Amino acid sequence: MVRVIDSHTGGEPTRVVISGGPDLGATSVAER
Repeated sequence: MVRVIDSHTGGEPTRVVISGGPDLGATSVAER
């Protein structure tokens, strides 16, 4: 199950994934 919070930021819809999202790995984007 994916848990999210829907909101608006600067008039644009946003969705923040709280839990249940895919594993993005332990490294940062800069290290990739």
